[in-house]
Amino acid sequence: MICKEPSLILAVRGRHGGAGTAILMGSEPYDFWGLAAASTHDVEIRNNVAVGGDGIAWWKSPLTSANVAQNNVLIEAGASRLGNAAGWQLGGNAWLNKALPSMA
Repeated sequence: MICKEPSLILAVRGRHGGAGTAILMGSEPYDFWGLAAASTHDVEIRNNVAVGGDGIAWWKSPLTSANVAQNNVLIEAGASRLGNAAGWQLGGNAWLNKALPSMA
């Protein structure tokens, strides 16, 4: 997934009436169906303004690698979170309304 053009991402409503996550991604392994978990890589998130409950979130991500989130403005009520922060290169991002997340 590559999103190179500047864009505004506005998540106005999430589950149970709360604020939605602006950029939410995940990979969900279904081992019980005999489907092996696949690695997720080469995701690029660049030059966005993201407004939501959380700016960027990735869940169930032990196999992520070579992902990039750069030059984004994240305006959030919660806090961005990445299941495997070591699989991400972060730089040039501005987090507003919350303290800088530990992954940054």
